[in-house]
Amino acid sequence: MRPKITYAVNHLSQYLKKPTDIHWQAVKRILRYVSSTRHFGLYIQQGSDLSISAFSDADWAANIDDRKLVAAYCIFLGGNLISWSSKKQSVVTRSSKESEYRALAHASVEIIWVRQLVCEIGVKQKSAPVL
Repeated sequence: MRPKITYAVNHLSQYLKKPTDIHWQAVKRILRYVSSTRHFGLYIQQGSDLSISAFSDADWAANIDDRKLVAAYCIFLGGNLISWSSKKQSVVTRSSKESEYRALAHASVEIIWVRQLVCEIGVKQKSAPVL
């Protein structure tokens, strides 16, 4: 998962009409990074472990323009990545702890949805999801 790349591309796309040299430098840096990691990928592995696990993270006030939080999570079924998100929030949080809790809340909502989906297709969950 590359939540910071996703966010950076989204942020740069806001300047498509009138980019400056700084924006072009950022685009080139992103392209160099992506080009150097093109051999990486998502691999789906067969396995008997179908437990749900998730990781979340928050980047508190990293955007110097508006100081809004970027919350990200990734969800795994067994060892396979099945869902991920990186989203700039609409509010400014007061602390890094508050931003972490917001990221956990977004990941929790997705875990609940994934768990219901997995149950509907007939996959039994032996343990509770781990966040």
